[in-house]
Amino acid sequence: MGKYPKEVMKLNRENVRNIESGNLDKTSLDSAVNLIKKFTKNKHLEDMAVKKTESYFKVKEFFPTLPCSVTHPNQESCLVQNMDLFTTMFQNMLPIYLSLNVIPMIVFRGKSFVKTPLSSLCKSILASLRSSLFLSSFVIVNGLAKCTQRNLIKFNLKRNFPFLPSVDSKKYYYLFGVLCSSTIFIENKSRRSELAMYVLPKGLNSIYQVLLNRGFNIYVKNFDIYLVGVGMGFLMSFYQTEPDVYVSRESKVNNYGVDVLPIFENFLNSTDFDNISDEKFHFFYMEHFLSLRDYHTVYTPPKPYQCYGAYYPLIFDLIDSNDNINNPIAVVSKFSSFEEVLKIAGPELEKVKLGHVLVSINGLSLKQLFDKYVSTTNGANDYGGLRSVLYFLSNRPGKFFKLTNEDTVVYELKRTLDTGRQDNECLEGKEKKTAFSIQKLKSIPSRKRTAPKLNRGIRQLEDASQISFSGGIDNKFFYNPTFDPLVSWNIYHKGSFDMGIIRLASFEPLAETSEDQIVLLIRDLLVNELKDTHAVLFDLRGNPGGYISLADAIPSLFKTPFISNPARTVVSKVNDEIFIGPNNVLLSIEDPSALAYHQTDADSQYSNLFRGQFSSDTTNNKYGVTYTRPIGLLTDGNCYSSCDMFAANMQDYAAATIFGVDGTTGAGGANVGMDFLSLKYHVNIFFKCFTVSYADFMYFAPEMFSPLPDDGLDLSIGWRQIVRSGKNEGKLIEDKGILSDFIFRPTIHDFTGNQNRSTIFNRIADQLKVIGLADEISAEPQILGDATEMQPPAFNITFTFLSKLELYNDEVLIETKHLQKIKRKSQITLTDSSLTTSDSGYRKYVIIGYTEDREVVRTNRYIRLLPSLENYLNLKKNNKFTVNFKTITDLSEVSFMKVYNYLSDSTIGLTLIKDSYLALNDGLSYFSQTSSTLSFFVNFEKRSLPKVAFSMDYFFLTGDSVSVGYISKVGGEFKEIYSIFGSEKDVDFVNVNFKSKVLRELSGLSGVEIVFRFNSIWNQNAPIAGNFFLHNFSLSC
Repeated sequence: MGKYPKEVMKLNRENVRNIESGNLDKTSLDSAVNLIKKFTKNKHLEDMAVKKTESYFKVKEFFPTLPCSVTHPNQESCLVQNMDLFTTMFQNMLPIYLSLNVIPMIVFRGKSFVKTPLSSLCKSILASLRSSLFLSSFVIVNGLAKCTQRNLIKFNLKRNFPFLPSVDSKKYYYLFGVLCSSTIFIENKSRRSELAMYVLPKGLNSIYQVLLNRGFNIYVKNFDIYLVGVGMGFLMSFYQTEPDVYVSRESKVNNYGVDVLPIFENFLNSTDFDNISDEKFHFFYMEHFLSLRDYHTVYTPPKPYQCYGAYYPLIFDLIDSNDNINNPIAVVSKFSSFEEVLKIAGPELEKVKLGHVLVSINGLSLKQLFDKYVSTTNGANDYGGLRSVLYFLSNRPGKFFKLTNEDTVVYELKRTLDTGRQDNECLEGKEKKTAFSIQKLKSIPSRKRTAPKLNRGIRQLEDASQISFSGGIDNKFFYNPTFDPLVSWNIYHKGSFDMGIIRLASFEPLAETSEDQIVLLIRDLLVNELKDTHAVLFDLRGNPGGYISLADAIPSLFKTPFISNPARTVVSKVNDEIFIGPNNVLLSIEDPSALAYHQTDADSQYSNLFRGQFSSDTTNNKYGVTYTRPIGLLTDGNCYSSCDMFAANMQDYAAATIFGVDGTTGAGGANVGMDFLSLKYHVNIFFKCFTVSYADFMYFAPEMFSPLPDDGLDLSIGWRQIVRSGKNEGKLIEDKGILSDFIFRPTIHDFTGNQNRSTIFNRIADQLKVIGLADEISAEPQILGDATEMQPPAFNITFTFLSKLELYNDEVLIETKHLQKIKRKSQITLTDSSLTTSDSGYRKYVIIGYTEDREVVRTNRYIRLLPSLENYLNLKKNNKFTVNFKTITDLSEVSFMKVYNYLSDSTIGLTLIKDSYLALNDGLSYFSQTSSTLSFFVNFEKRSLPKVAFSMDYFFLTGDSVSVGYISKVGGEFKEIYSIFGSEKDVDFVNVNFKSKVLRELSGLSGVEIVFRFNSIWNQNAPIAGNFFLHNFSLSC
């Protein structure tokens, strides 16, 4: 509302520069008159445009400054223009400020409001009036000052008073800025610093741009060091002021007797920072953070320390022992992947074989090495600690550990094992079936992640490949890949028992893959490749964690309704700032953690429990039960963070049996919620003198400080702690981990025996077989693939022990089938006959199975409705078909064209704008964070050469993408022929005229689907300009 037209801003800037340089000419006048064509509501401008003659150019009214009639072309009167602007601004802002001041006060400070309702309400209304008055005044003071200056210049043209302005100049704009900024004194004192923080980064950016435009090559030597110094200032101020945001502090004190916060405080108070060495400073913090035995709470030193590392030739794994805690046994599981390390080891290394038993390193046994290093390697509890020590014995990257002072390392190994378990069946290889067979899994189209998420919980050791499960076993078994390396699979055969195995490498998909897509991928494996197995095992060994929302979404495939475990934060001054803050309006009632914190008693140690922070129950139960036979999880001490949480979810709701290589998982029960050296996060501690609240700073100045470089100084803190529910209600994951129901470690023969067998998998298969036989009910819903012809969608259900099945189209009951309760497998078909030939898009179906009126199985299925074959476009040679979106009024007019808005409201996505184009908007606003597909279904005549052409415009926003391709047969694999992706900057315009692409591989094919895919990712408040516009599309032969 307070902005001038861009043309006017540019024109005014050029005019001022011409005046100050003495280059006065008619250019500004000509350009000003040309603007009149765009702004015709001002009668004075219209008259001047009509009278544009040679004598007109002699009128000094327009020279040497632009008149007010150009700067506010829609209104002749300067006073009326600015008062209208003031009134409009005030009326628009007052309701906003009232909602921001009144609603949080009633919701979050209800007790105080009830005691003094009138006084509290008056204060909120007064604060709203002051804020609205300030913002309105801020906008119009600038306009009034400019108008006053221009009228004084016009007045003084004929009088030449020396004390009045006669020409335009930059000095007046500096004055306007000072006058505008003075309106800050209207605002409440506590708000002034926040507003200063809001404009500061914009001012700094403006200064930087001016310097660049004037040819200054800005370079500050050692600027990264200064930046690290500023970062350390924030860090030290944080610890000195209020360190107690660490939610696992009590657990560390109780389990390990470690409380580093008093140590840090003493260090800050007693250290001579002028004389302390850089090395001593960083290693002091690194070593004490490691003593917490918490991968979520890590201090990372800056360069050059993290540029170095120590790596050893041998990598070890644990095998069965008569006492896995007090007498652990490690064997060589693989060799280092660094060739230079192997060369240093020399010819003695050739004597070492996989399976050789570790006796000692530098004279210390494995138990002695554990006792020596467990408090400096970060692993929680005995099992996670032993796994971390094993990693430390092979890899010591400077990013995580202080480098060793040792110049040599002496290994003592032995070839034979005194204790252990032998699996004769494994050694003899008597199994008739092949243990593994490599198969190709059809790919599922990927979608980019819809938004950045704050639910990440992952171990900080980034080179997690070095801590993956047993290297020897890695080399023996082959998993079939999928489109995301996070998921792979195979089937293990133990006699007549087939056990499906899904390997989850982490809970963090690739950048272009969403969590929802990973769940769909696992579900697809369960209902297709693994549908005939007797049990399924999730192999989680070495899984460092990732997104908590993914760990919460998978369990509903086996148990429904599933409710995720709650979390809590510690009550402290810092969290008071985050959740309550003196002017906090950012974390509203919609934020579960903020609401729980507000409802917590002030003298409590922890906040009330809250759910829904990482994912909602609706999202978690989106697909429902897919597989009802026994489920197992194979974990180890490296299964950490979100992997811990997934195992807890499955165990707490009795959805799976936990098989552990170790006695527990890695015991990381919090999420990394704070990165304090991303300076924006805790800047209010440093600027306490400004009384800036955490949330307001986050809102007003998110771009002020960017994180330090990826490999620079860093610190993370475990912030929100998971509390278990279900049968383990009230227990913590932190430092305890998830107890294994059965402990099955590999034996030495897993490294030296049959390359296709596993003693671990053999024992797990036997146990799951027993569990399966003990189950009283084993309903096995088996659903058709996603794509189905329109008339009608049908579901073939294989079942046992069910008395009734119900089919729902979303929430509408479509069909009920009463069944005979029989033990043997039986099949039945459920059909939705309510659809018509005009129906399209995705449909959600819910299938519920009952035994004696008790619900025992529920599964959700999303299908894509395709046109029937008679509605396909039959394209013959020398024919051309064009769809021009300007000429159609409804998409249903073209029977072979369908729009699919990805599993969402059909109104959110591709929309036909009447007499115009197909777009990702409704004519008013841009549809963000959605995925849509436009498909054309075609049969091509034999010996034809299909051609595709289209025309579209796109204003790309960061993260958006468009891809065009085809599926040669319905349900087949998508093959891309054209794609463009969002630029790194908003907004980038792209114009595409894609002409006559020949698709020889489609010649003579029927059942072809030509597909346009559109993903809009970021920018929830993006302008309508940020959009896709498809004008026409043509097919020809």
